[in-house]
Amino acid sequence: MTTSAAPLTVITGASSGIGRELALIAARRGDALLLIARGSEALERTAGETRDAGSPHVVALSADVATIAGVHAVADRAREVAEQSGHVLTTLVNNAGYGSAGAIAEMDEAVVTNMIELNCRSVALLTRLLLEDVIAARGGVLTVASTAAFQPGPGMAVYSASKAFALSFSVALREELRGTGAHATGLCPGPVPTGFQQRAGMGDMRMAKIAEQPATHVAEAAWRGLAANRAVVVPGAANKLGALGARFPPIALTARMARLALGALD
Repeated sequence: MTTSAAPLTVITGASSGIGRELALIAARRGDALLLIARGSEALERTAGETRDAGSPHVVALSADVATIAGVHAVADRAREVAEQSGHVLTTLVNNAGYGSAGAIAEMDEAVVTNMIELNCRSVALLTRLLLEDVIAARGGVLTVASTAAFQPGPGMAVYSASKAFALSFSVALREELRGTGAHATGLCPGPVPTGFQQRAGMGDMRMAKIAEQPATHVAEAAWRGLAANRAVVVPGAANKLGALGARFPPIALTARMARLALGALD
């Protein structure tokens, strides 16, 4: 992904976890950054860290991309930053995501809606709004899905389905971009020690420790995969094995296996 000017990378969900690590790596390679998250305090900390890491230009934007207005605010700000700074909008990272565990019959309506809006709608809409710029720069779109995308997830049915959407969207986008010089990669991390499971109410997942990968390793694998134009990146041997194993049994059986592995609804 080479351009005549320095690249601008846009990262949603950049305040912590995988998003923060993706931003730090991009900063160290010299990218200008537009960092987006809802929480302004944590976001400003990440922005400061990326400046210290070497980014030539960092803008932090507090926005909720679960809303249509928030998505449009990000797209407008991205073009504004590119125009004012002279950097080229080259890479979009759809990292913002939300998960919550529990039986669907007992899940609050707002929780269901928020997961779908953030994990599905924001990914598709923000990509649509910035894709012309990415194509012009012969850049890339990195979309963070999950190993949960590979099978139904009893006890986190909406989350798993939303990540299946994100992965399917990314792989289809990659094919649509064929011949343009731009490309797309779907990142499917397994458990990452960022506190996500605790915030999502997933409890002590039985298989989590076996497949766990540090956020730094996940981010490094993601950037390597995008640079190599890989369709899907699954960091970690245990996660790769699980993703492969989910391809062959009937879907009803993979759902049952997932329920047993995750200890869902026990």
